[in-house]
Amino acid sequence: MAGVSRQKFFEGNVEWKIGNDGSLGWYVEGGIDQTFPFLPRFGLRFVWTEAGIRYPIMAMVQESYCDKHRGSRLDVFTQTVEEMHEDYLKPQENGNHFGTRWVHLEQMPDVGFTSRGAQPFEFGISEYTREELERKKHAFELEKSDFLTVYFNDMVSGSVLPAADRSWQRSTR
Repeated sequence: MAGVSRQKFFEGNVEWKIGNDGSLGWYVEGGIDQTFPFLPRFGLRFVWTEAGIRYPIMAMVQESYCDKHRGSRLDVFTQTVEEMHEDYLKPQENGNHFGTRWVHLEQMPDVGFTSRGAQPFEFGISEYTREELERKKHAFELEKSDFLTVYFNDMVSGSVLPAADRSWQRSTR
């Protein structure tokens, strides 16, 4: 019997810093293995417990990706998670904001955090997990989770197309 092996795609260092003022920083240095065939995203995913709150954000106003952002404008705006959701005929990841400068997530007044990047990043927040969106065939079948899924990404490959067509996507090279 042999153990499951996975191809190593990244080699480098990740450094987390917690400041005296409560700030949290994460710094990534390294490189992606050039033989790795496809990397859909590189970033951080975590859960957030508060729904129904309007979140201020400075980013592209509409849903946007590296290959679909030129028609969107950069602005400061406030939306609920529900307003950030895009309903597609077949459920898929959505609501990404390319070129995000900062976002503020707050559970109640004065309890939350603001994320700013040294360079623009990609941000998304959803009432549905990625796995729920991939599992269901129709939007009416979706079940909201008990938490929000939050994404902070350095890069996302682009808007989602069927897995059979990967020819257009950004390579890891």
